[in-house]
Amino acid sequence: MIDPNCGSKTVWNILMLILVVFQSIIVPVRIAFEDVTSYNWMVADYIMDSFFIIDIVINFITALENEQGELITNRKLVAWIYLKGWFWIDFISCAPIELIFNVLSLDSSNEAQGASRFVKLAKLPRIYRILRVLKMIRIFKSSKAL
Repeated sequence: MIDPNCGSKTVWNILMLILVVFQSIIVPVRIAFEDVTSYNWMVADYIMDSFFIIDIVINFITALENEQGELITNRKLVAWIYLKGWFWIDFISCAPIELIFNVLSLDSSNEAQGASRFVKLAKLPRIYRILRVLKMIRIFKSSKAL
């Protein structure tokens, strides 16, 4: 299990916070003003999504602190607590909607245009990542590494 107070976990949390803030600003702007996603943005999205997927895995193997400050290192209990809480927000915000639509691209231009609008709306769950800021604030408040 990863100690939630170790330096490398703190650095990871800071990186994730930076990505969350970046996406919280960029995603709404792109939804509003971008008609077609450029190749560079698609690559950047896939890279950022990869970081968020890795973070989901890391959350399953990171010990938790209870109210008394004791570490919970039981893997099943940590997984259960994560599944009951933040997992679903993290999972929904990582769904690769654009990749799915690119793989299942439609032939008809009218249908493709409608699908393009749907893909733009499907990016909205990424904004849920802003909720992670609340999670990060709680982590940093309780962190003994800072």
